[in-house]
Amino acid sequence: MRIAEFTYAVLIFTTLGLGSSIGQEMTFASVADFNAMSARMADYEARLAANEMNAAAPVVSCFGCATDPGFAFEAELLFLKPFQSEGEAPGFDYQPAHRVSLGWTGGNGLGVRVRWFDYHNRNLNNVGVPPLIEDFDLSVVDFEVTDKFQLGHWEGLLSGGVRFADYEELGFFDGDQMDDSLGPVIGVQLNRQVTERLAMFALARDSFQFAPRGLDNGTPMEDMTFNIAEVQLGVQWTTCRDKGGNWLIRGAFESQYWSGGVIGDGDTEDMGLVGGTFAVGVTR
Repeated sequence: MRIAEFTYAVLIFTTLGLGSSIGQEMTFASVADFNAMSARMADYEARLAANEMNAAAPVVSCFGCATDPGFAFEAELLFLKPFQSEGEAPGFDYQPAHRVSLGWTGGNGLGVRVRWFDYHNRNLNNVGVPPLIEDFDLSVVDFEVTDKFQLGHWEGLLSGGVRFADYEELGFFDGDQMDDSLGPVIGVQLNRQVTERLAMFALARDSFQFAPRGLDNGTPMEDMTFNIAEVQLGVQWTTCRDKGGNWLIRGAFESQYWSGGVIGDGDTEDMGLVGGTFAVGVTR
């Protein structure tokens, strides 16, 4: 009887010990699986939150598609009126001018561009009363290297190159001109998105011109220098094209400042143009 009781006790102890060991292993396995599942769920929730944030973020510009490699073309119609620092150009009206640019931009934002500007204004409001200046004729051609950049919320374009410019003014008592001038030109444009399509922009250019020949009061002159500065402030509407690139429509206030050389009667006079511009363009 005692042997049977001892054997029964051993069996009970062994069974209880084995059950406890299996229970511990199951507990350890369950905790490990739970921790792994929790880590996977946390990672999934983080990814889902990031995707929802990106999906909810508005597209604020077409700058990304604009930096795809391709060509850009822009045509501007300007209405400008000349002013003269000593009041020697009274009676001029706003007259149209034209500016056309063609460029190419690489995938890294670096590109090249050529731009042509032409303006002619004849004073028709002083018939019978000879004004000091009767006619302006200006022509500018730029060859530039361009580079796009990002500055916080602003998108920018730097440009630099060579400018060719001709200046001519004719008057009842005077005839001044500077031909075949050559000089460096630098510029910067900054865009700031207001909505998905609408942006404000500011643009400035400056050049220093060196003319090998010209006229001052009809007298031949050589080796003259003058300066051309330009500023634009306006808004533009941009929409991405289905096949890449974008369309743009732009309206702006523009001013130009021509100074030095034989402008006016050859002393320290300057001439300025002021008005507005309307432009359409496309990139591809």
